[in-house]
Amino acid sequence: MRQDRYGVMTRVYYKDAHAAIIVLDSTRERTIEGALRWKSDLDQKVTLADGSPVPAILLANKIISTEQGGQYEIPYLSREGNVNLDEQPHRRHDSRNCC
Repeated sequence: MRQDRYGVMTRVYYKDAHAAIIVLDSTRERTIEGALRWKSDLDQKVTLADGSPVPAILLANKIISTEQGGQYEIPYLSREGNVNLDEQPHRRHDSRNCC
């Protein structure tokens, strides 16, 4: 099994995490498998203070149709078509003021 070049340092990345977002490229099978490895690694190395798993969101990028999204049983969102997005205008946030 190929060792992810960052895999040995993941405990440092996860330290004090309260949530995680794992992003994959839906057009590349390897990234889907990698996302599953990241989630497994996260669950093995970090938990919340009460011992429960860290909540995680899996974000699949490059799904180009509602049919393709449906095959993974995930909601389809599209900024271009304004599909399943709120009515708020999309604004670019200044990263210095973010979060």
